[in-house]
Amino acid sequence: MGPRQSEEIEGRFVPTNSWSDYDLVLHALRNELDLDKRDREKFSIGVAYFDYKVLKQVALRKRLGFLTSGFLWLIAVSIPAFLISKAALLCFFPLLPAKRVAFCRAAWAVPSTSTNEILVRSAVAKLGAGEPKVINPNKIFVGVGPLMRQRDRLFVICDVVRLLHRILSLNSDRISLFLHARDAIELLILVKFAKSRESDLFVTDCHYQRWSFVLSHAAQRISLVQHGRLDPDIPFRYRGGSVCKALVRDKDSADVFRRYYEKIGEFMVHSPYEVLEANRHGANAVFLASSFPSLDLEISFLIALRAVSTCPVIIKLHPVHRYDSRKADLISVADYVCRPDENPDCGVFVSHSSSMELLYGHWGIPTVSLSSECTIEAAVVRTLSYLNKSVVALKSDFSGPGD
Repeated sequence: MGPRQSEEIEGRFVPTNSWSDYDLVLHALRNELDLDKRDREKFSIGVAYFDYKVLKQVALRKRLGFLTSGFLWLIAVSIPAFLISKAALLCFFPLLPAKRVAFCRAAWAVPSTSTNEILVRSAVAKLGAGEPKVINPNKIFVGVGPLMRQRDRLFVICDVVRLLHRILSLNSDRISLFLHARDAIELLILVKFAKSRESDLFVTDCHYQRWSFVLSHAAQRISLVQHGRLDPDIPFRYRGGSVCKALVRDKDSADVFRRYYEKIGEFMVHSPYEVLEANRHGANAVFLASSFPSLDLEISFLIALRAVSTCPVIIKLHPVHRYDSRKADLISVADYVCRPDENPDCGVFVSHSSSMELLYGHWGIPTVSLSSECTIEAAVVRTLSYLNKSVVALKSDFSGPGD
């Protein structure tokens, strides 16, 4: 790739040229800190948390209480030894049966979660790149490590040591960065592998986090596919690199991608075709797509709905969110709980502000956003009106004495 230029972002001057591989990974980790700080602000989460997956920390604190910080601190200080030991294992891969990939042009799908693999594959097909090979970020060490050149494996060991030294030399955020560095080996392997495959195409649905960030700076050819809503207000200190094509849902999403990447060659509107699965409740059901930050609001909505209606309720837990004990309260109301990869047919789709609204709207199913309604009662009224219930009777049920 050509030399990078310097950029000014949010008033901060950030040099983006001549990054070493370990610097690139460090910048990816520091961007993750910025993302967690944004989540802390967006969901009004207090300061008694490390800047590391703060939404999951909220659930963990419900279980461990004041022990949570000590538990995470112990994990953080063990990360350096863990990473060095893991990097050293790369030296043993040559003893395993040889795993070779033909060095002709190939397409690599890098889904951020297993449930998004179908989406990434559809993007590869849209780009006309043929059948992709899949790189699971959670299995990069055993999946891609054996495919690396011997010298690149040795460089990974050296880069891990340099990365840890850089983190230790910082004046702040060291514990949070060590926690984020849990998959630094995988990031370094992916960087070196992408650089060695100059003719290959890498496609990922990771919007602006570490996987897409390092690939956009390391790979010659990378394309992004949008899997959900984009947040335009994350104060990242480092921009992503160059992207060949971005497959987006609409113009607004394209504008957000432009904000976070140095260069995007082309935008394509891509609405992947996804089939809704039939279920025994079907068109009479209310389908709630849950997310952990809005759990209390969702429970309140379902309690209010149950008070005035016996309509079936389908619930889908967010596949990557970690729930606390309130999960039992949520699913106790459900007539059916979905699989993580299931999109059920229903009468009304309800969520706080899920990007799945786009999918259900595409199928002509009415959607209700809890974040857009003034009150829980208003959300229930709208939901049942879509199910052809009596709104007049419902409003009278919610009216108090003297109303």
